[in-house]
Amino acid sequence: MARPHPDITLEYLMKLIKGFVDILILASGYCSSGMATSWDEENIKKAIRWGIFFEKVFCYLSQSDDYEVLIKELDASLLELTSDSYFPQGLRRLSSGSLSRAKSLVLEFFSQTLSLSERHLHALVNTITEMDLGVESEKGFVENPDVSNFLGASVRSPCSPTKTPGMKTERQRASGCSGFVFQEFAERHASISCLSSCEASLGTLLELVVGKSFDGLELDFLQEQSCDAISLMDGENLPTFLLWNRWRKKNLAYLLNKRTLKLLSGSSLIFDAPKVQWAQILESLKSSSEAYDDCLLEIVELSLLCLVSSQWTRLIDHIMSFSFHFLSVREQYVSVLTFLQESPRDGHSAGKMMSSKEDDILEFCTALLATQPEKLWELPPVLVAAALPSWSSLLKSHVREITRELKGETGSPRCACSRDAEQQQKHVACELAERICCLYVFVDK
Repeated sequence: MARPHPDITLEYLMKLIKGFVDILILASGYCSSGMATSWDEENIKKAIRWGIFFEKVFCYLSQSDDYEVLIKELDASLLELTSDSYFPQGLRRLSSGSLSRAKSLVLEFFSQTLSLSERHLHALVNTITEMDLGVESEKGFVENPDVSNFLGASVRSPCSPTKTPGMKTERQRASGCSGFVFQEFAERHASISCLSSCEASLGTLLELVVGKSFDGLELDFLQEQSCDAISLMDGENLPTFLLWNRWRKKNLAYLLNKRTLKLLSGSSLIFDAPKVQWAQILESLKSSSEAYDDCLLEIVELSLLCLVSSQWTRLIDHIMSFSFHFLSVREQYVSVLTFLQESPRDGHSAGKMMSSKEDDILEFCTALLATQPEKLWELPPVLVAAALPSWSSLLKSHVREITRELKGETGSPRCACSRDAEQQQKHVACELAERICCLYVFVDK
């Protein structure tokens, strides 16, 4: 087996790389427990020097006659390391190419950290300014003498750049650490400005779709219709039509809400990791939380949001374009029940294939609510109806709960209609009616 350097074996280099991965994780702003990290100037210098060390290693390798062999062996070892299910997914593309620009990688992580506090910003700017001015030394930051000797030899014998420098590496060489970091800050500012514009546009759209003035627009629309069209909405139909629009606006408000979109983005990130990682994290949150019920609901909500994330736009289009039908709650319920009874018992025979990730999420969610399916009542009706496939046991369990409510067989009714003998058969403007309506809209989507 070839050696990267006479003083450093491949096995020892891999050990150093694992330590470097830990540095990058902490540089991103959070430690493995989820707590925010705090960096001072001295520790930022140490992290950047580790980046310098790896760049010098690959600078040395680029002059070796065994360069191709060494890189091939190193990439094979890195692939084995990153393939571990517990390896951080944000670094799963770590390779010899990315390590050859390790200093840029460290600076990038420090610049793009999520918790960019004023203290962190001052420490980072002061550090890179000192390094560009050559105030501090590149030696003496590691205790291992072999690594220190290697760095010393590298400093005395400068080598050519690695064979495949990245664009950001070239930018760093041209402008130093300061120029590189300030360019990263400019990109971060542009991203934040773009996000702010999107949030402002979303707020405008949300106000247009679900604002209080929308009821007036609906009435104006009805007044412009022909007499034949208006006659269809006489009596009970007009209130039913307005009630449907109220429910539609309420559920659209949830789908377009800033909190929901943040959860949607977060759920995609969480469940992009291997199942063994996200299941362990969510289970630990559930078991360690003092507010067990609230935590459980958030986990289920994240799970269901991920199940509909791939069809989010189509979901909103569907609820906005759905044609209103003058059906009673009972008629909608019968339609839903008939569809569920006739639908296949699994997604394969239904012709609606779920990905393995979606299967895992649904299985996890089903197990989570196995003993308390009533928790679905505490989630928005549109999310439950749109996220759960018609063949899932979780949805069928929810529909059975609805059936019991309609028949008045529950010990503690969920809506006032069930407590009133005269209203029990109507269920018009209540939560139960809204849930049945959402199921009617989405169950066969």
